[in-house]
Amino acid sequence: MRVAKQAGDTIVEALIATAIVGLTIGLAYGIATRSIRSARQAQERIEAVKIAETQIETMKAYASDDNSTNDEFFGNGNAFCLTAAGVLVRTGLTTVPDFGDDQLNATEYSENCRQGENQRYHVAVQRTDLNEGRYQFTVSVRWFSFGELDKEQVQILYRLHRQ
Repeated sequence: MRVAKQAGDTIVEALIATAIVGLTIGLAYGIATRSIRSARQAQERIEAVKIAETQIETMKAYASDDNSTNDEFFGNGNAFCLTAAGVLVRTGLTTVPDFGDDQLNATEYSENCRQGENQRYHVAVQRTDLNEGRYQFTVSVRWFSFGELDKEQVQILYRLHRQ
């Protein structure tokens, strides 16, 4: 009597192969999702740094300019921001709230102090007097990350000596 040779895969082999393919696809999806999220966060942070650097460059121009707005710029310690056109705007905040306490409410920040894509970046500059004619400016740019899940912040310190 002859034994017939078996052709094809058994059900167990097919299930194992399907599980391996499914696991591989699942891992690839997780890695791709994480990579996209990281790229988006990097893009948001780059945009926030650009906004903060623009604030500093505009402050440099204000400091070197001998006009009446210079006095307004150095006048009081309340938080402010500078619009894209270089106009000084009071934020409506006397001081910039601690990062953990800041809810990024639209009512707390002046509309002109929300910049960037969809006005999502809240900008505030706080001046601190160091000593005779020396100031430290803290530029804070805050936003909710993509999907409104996490609050993010870029903060740059800039020291300026008034001539």
